[in-house]
Amino acid sequence: MRLFVTCRWRINIRKALSPTQKHDPPTTKEQAENEPKVDEEDRLLNEMEELTNVMDRKKKRAKKLLAKRRAKVFSS
Repeated sequence: MRLFVTCRWRINIRKALSPTQKHDPPTTKEQAENEPKVDEEDRLLNEMEELTNVMDRKKKRAKKLLAKRRAKVFSS
């Protein structure tokens, strides 16, 4: 749930900050509907993967720090 909210928040921020540029329209209507959607989906999937990797790294870092603290307490 937290990841979903973060992704939604990021999407809204990017949309708000992105410049409004008009591109040349594709030749067919079908291309116009499919191309941007695929690019947007790929970008979103990449961002979600990045976020999950960051979350995993934070968990590992916290776990490692906790293990060091425990080892220090028990060795004293």
